[in-house]
Amino acid sequence: MQSRVLKTILATLLVALFAVGWLWFEEQRTHTVIVTGQQTVVLPAQVVLIAGLRDTLIIRNDTDESVLLVGRPIAPHQQIRQRYRTPGTYQYVCTSHGGASMDVIVEPFNIVRWLRS
Repeated sequence: MQSRVLKTILATLLVALFAVGWLWFEEQRTHTVIVTGQQTVVLPAQVVLIAGLRDTLIIRNDTDESVLLVGRPIAPHQQIRQRYRTPGTYQYVCTSHGGASMDVIVEPFNIVRWLRS
């Protein structure tokens, strides 16, 4: 009986430590891509985000016309915000500017790598 109580207490402590640690590790990084009125849009080749954290991709349209990015219109002088929960590679293509593209690489959270950075 004492063993079961001890295991329950330890499990509860581990869950509490994980929750506090997650909040501490969950820093926000924002990556902003700006579409300008130039004839050719230069997007970064890639943006790297961490899944499940508050990393946010912002794509801002600073032009006087709507742009179409992967079928998603962005009105003039507006922006879209995107967070990712699932690791993977997502490709964005700007069909309004000759097919300019970028890859958004969403990596899983790795505490060891995070602590080393």
